[in-house]
Amino acid sequence: MEEEEKIKEELKDLPPGDKIKKLREIKELEKKKIDEAEKLILEEQKEIERQERVKRELERIVLPEQKKVDIKKLFTEEEDLEETVKKEKIEQTQEEIQAMRQYEVRLSKGPVEDIYNKVRGLQNEVEEKGYMNDMQRQELNALGYAMDYKQKDIDEGKYKSTTEEIENVMGSAKSIIKYLRG
Repeated sequence: MEEEEKIKEELKDLPPGDKIKKLREIKELEKKKIDEAEKLILEEQKEIERQERVKRELERIVLPEQKKVDIKKLFTEEEDLEETVKKEKIEQTQEEIQAMRQYEVRLSKGPVEDIYNKVRGLQNEVEEKGYMNDMQRQELNALGYAMDYKQKDIDEGKYKSTTEEIENVMGSAKSIIKYLRG
């Protein structure tokens, strides 16, 4: 109310032309305030509707019952982890073992560079992850078998000419395999 009184006092002393101009300015300002207020009201209504939708959605969601955590059990379970892994370890079937043997033989008959590239790729994967999974361990064993087979063939003289390059590649691959095996 004080603001209205102040405006009325200002208008009293103005000539009629200026008074009309001032009233129009006030009207325009008030119109802008009303428009802004209506806009804010609409935004708030939309927010209320959104919150209600979220609330309804949350009410439909059934949360699983939380189990009480026993801190002592968390630390004792670690000791049983190896036993659990042993129990859950799946034995390979004869078909899987046979397929792995065939893969090892195919690797051993291929070029040394192919074996080396596979060993380097495996090393990169293991270094990236920080650990070796069972599949990678099987691949490592297959590559080790292939390298041993190649070395045996060289020792028996099955290769007519063994170059230093092949020996270097084999030496590098063997070193990586030894490193990955620990």
